[in-house]
Amino acid sequence: MSVIKFYHSFISPPSRNVFFTFKALDIPFEVHSIDLLGNETKSEEFRKINPHGLVPTIVDNGFALWESRAIITYLFDRYARPEFEHFYPKDLKKRAVIDRLLYFDATTFYPAVLAIIEAIAFKKRKPTEDEFNSLYDCLEKIERIYLKDSTYFTGSKTTLADIAFAASLTALEPFGVEYSRYEGIDRFIKFIKQTDWFKSEGSDYENFSETFSKEMRDKGLI
Repeated sequence: MSVIKFYHSFISPPSRNVFFTFKALDIPFEVHSIDLLGNETKSEEFRKINPHGLVPTIVDNGFALWESRAIITYLFDRYARPEFEHFYPKDLKKRAVIDRLLYFDATTFYPAVLAIIEAIAFKKRKPTEDEFNSLYDCLEKIERIYLKDSTYFTGSKTTLADIAFAASLTALEPFGVEYSRYEGIDRFIKFIKQTDWFKSEGSDYENFSETFSKEMRDKGLI
């Protein structure tokens, strides 16, 4: 069986979501690093793999798949060993709750995160009050509904929902967003940063974050 090809950029939160899932589920893969800032996803070669020109993308024995949340559930259903069932349980109600959280991340929270990232990183301006309010509204819901009294978004063990939100939440750290006033979110981030799957990312993202954050502060954008 051929190893899964993973087209990845560590500066993409959805791509980090897939990377963390590969690591958490102990699935072998082959990384193909993509230069997002250099528009490598727009190349003719890459668009033959993914016509949308986006990361993350995987190719599993000739089958190409994109959209991070579709990828992580596919990886689980196809490759997860029994000891990893808690990440995406067979119980339909438990799985539906995880799906609901993945959809909330995809359709509500991550767009609010992306608005902050795009304003600072690409439009070179400070986010508007409305953009911050959309983000804070999501954070308040996450704190109040899911993490106020729990380390996990649902259940008593890590799930695919926790991995997805780990990628989205930590994506904001280089942009000056702090979570200290959200006790549950702060606790969650400290917890996931101690997991093997999160630490497996190594120093590349951390170094990028520190360099980028300093550059944006020097420009008065954060």
